Amino acid sequence: MLGTLNDNEIEALLSNQHLGKLGITDGEMVYIVPVNYVYDGKYIIGHSTDGLKIRMMRQKPDICFLVEHIQEMNQWETVIAWGRFEEITDEEEKQQAMELLWKKMLKLKVGDTALPPHASAERPRERQAGYTSVVIWRIALNKKTGRFERN
Repeated sequence: MLGTLNDNEIEALLSNQHLGKLGITDGEMVYIVPVNYVYDGKYIIGHSTDGLKIRMMRQKPDICFLVEHIQEMNQWETVIAWGRFEEITDEEEKQQAMELLWKKMLKLKVGDTALPPHASAERPRERQAGYTSVVIWRIALNKKTGRFERN
């Protein structure tokens, strides 16, 4: 049976997943890229190095975001959301956003090497040689829709 997710199901899927896909454009090229994220009920929050994805979102901040949970070909849920990219520049807000991401990612930890050195309480937080600064960002969602198939 195919159907439409209700608002509570949409919110649950966004909250419970940790990997989504950003759909972005610079006006000429469309780019779809997977990202780790956390959803706080209003924003999709993520972090990235300053590369193509960030440059494109700065240029054209209207974003499409996809998250899905697929158990089998006839047992899945998916949410598509639209919103606007916002770069978080306030240091306190950046720290709060990173703490949300760390808390979610620590639950997914599969080994000591699965996290960068600065993301674990047991490991040093000093910036090490070759450290690359990251851009902390959020997508302010303004529209969400969801579909499912259940056998």
